[in-house]
Amino acid sequence: MLLRAGPGGSKIGRRKVFRMFGYGVPNLGDAIESAANRAVVIHQAEIQPFRKDKKEGKINELKFFALPIPSLELSHEFPAAQFRLRVTLSYFIEPNPGGRTYRGKYGYASHRLGFRIQVPGESEAAFRARLQDQAAAEDDVLAAASEQAPQYGEGWTIGNQIRNASTVQSDWIDEDGAKLAYRRLLAVYPMSGWWKNRPKLDRIESKARFSLIVSLEADQAIDIYTPVKAVVETATQITA
Repeated sequence: MLLRAGPGGSKIGRRKVFRMFGYGVPNLGDAIESAANRAVVIHQAEIQPFRKDKKEGKINELKFFALPIPSLELSHEFPAAQFRLRVTLSYFIEPNPGGRTYRGKYGYASHRLGFRIQVPGESEAAFRARLQDQAAAEDDVLAAASEQAPQYGEGWTIGNQIRNASTVQSDWIDEDGAKLAYRRLLAVYPMSGWWKNRPKLDRIESKARFSLIVSLEADQAIDIYTPVKAVVETATQITA
């Protein structure tokens, strides 16, 4: 399947593979078994994507989450070990109740969601400011901004512009422990939909539920589960 992407795994190639195979064949062992070198954290939350501003809908909020990254262990004990950080976002949309045809990508779905991650060398304050500034521009400006700015290349394998087409989005970053230790924050953000663009239906301030699954896996027999568990037991959601 990966060979279909062609030399270098170009964006066009990745899009073709994704359309043909989706996320590939599920690994039953990863789905039902725990392991010392693999930890999975599941978080369920709610977001109000839009707010009413006079008679128009505006982006309302972003959700920021502290990633279950054991920074000290990754930077000091396992700096050279390779890890795979995978993030999966799943949510339901409400289909547009009117019309047989839908003009534009925002016509069918009530809302859309995506996710962003802090990059090495970027402070938590800078990450928040970057996401808040992009959210003010709304819609596809936020979806494309990171890939257009080299300093914000987040290192995803699939890329946001491909994965954002689905309500089940999964992507991963392969990185050594020294770099991964700096990825402390993840943001879930909204994009437009008919809740926002059809104010007469009075659904602008509706809330939506989503699930966020974060997994961290080492490429060798090291215990990453225990330090991740310790982080999760003391972690709390960070509000926008």
